Amino acid sequence: MGDSRTKVSALVATFREDGERAQRRAIDQLKAHIVEAVPILRQALRSSESVRVRRWSAAALGELGAREAVPDLVAALGDTRMSVRLHSVQALAALNDPKVGEAIVPLLSDPSGGPHGHGMPFALAGTC
Repeated sequence: MGDSRTKVSALVATFREDGERAQRRAIDQLKAHIVEAVPILRQALRSSESVRVRRWSAAALGELGAREAVPDLVAALGDTRMSVRLHSVQALAALNDPKVGEAIVPLLSDPSGGPHGHGMPFALAGTC
């Protein structure tokens, strides 16, 4: 189990890199370590100083189907960075949680305009 946690931590560390190819590969590999990955990803989403790590952790939680991460993803809707908020919305939509519609309403009036220009309507399809 310790070896698996080390592997997961190394995969999550790739989230710091530029681009998205390495991150997508890492998420695919995390699927083989879901039990160990979910708590590490939840912690990274809550407390990483890296915007990239928070953003990709949200994406990974959605792709891994981590319904236990809904409270963390909802909390991340208040992140200071739009990319983290958007990936959190997409993850919540992927998890098809009934609380999603209610949780994202405040983002629709976000003054940055980010939700409208970065796929928020598509992320919301079927959640409200």
